[in-house]
This record gives sequence, C-alpha cells and structure tokens, in this order.
Amino acid sequence: MLMTAAEFRTYVQTEEPDPVLEARLSALELLIRGYTNNLFQQRGFRVQASVRDGRFCSGSPVPFVPGDTVMVSESENMQGQLFTVKEIEPFAFTVQETA
Repeated sequence: MLMTAAEFRTYVQTEEPDPVLEARLSALELLIRGYTNNLFQQRGFRVQASVRDGRFCSGSPVPFVPGDTVMVSESENMQGQLFTVKEIEPFAFTVQETA
C-alpha cells in the first residue's frame, strides 16, 4: 500500500473517514500500478507457503516486512493476486486483503 490513512492525514487535513481514505488510496495505487506496468512487489524473495485461516505459513523464515507487496504464483486458486503484508511471525505472515 502506498500509505495508510493515518500517514495521509499527516500531510493533508481532511474530515473524510478512514475507510473512505483507504478506498481512495487503494484505487490510486491500482491506477499507478496499471499505468506504470509495475506491480512493486518484492521480487528478490521467494517463499513457499500454504494458506490457513488467512495466514501464509512457510517452512522457512519470512523475509518480508509489514507494507511489502507480495504476489502469489504457482497457485490454482490465487494465481497472480497481490497482497499487502500486514503482520509478520517467524514462519508466517498475514495480509491486509482477504486471502
């Protein structure tokens, strides 16, 4: 994600509620990704993971940090989907979007 609603508020004074700001920021991010043909995901890392209850669980340490964008590949159900890392555990991570 480009920035959170809270980060946006540090630069712009607005009365818009957080869900509205988050939707607009998400739409802006999708527009930028499409226009630049750049998905801005972490390409230097590859992690094999299974998804259980919305958590990506791996057998190796997770190299991501919150805010990183990851793309799912080699999956029958989620091929090519982009996710924003929300929380990290040593061998798992959760994402902001529904997985």
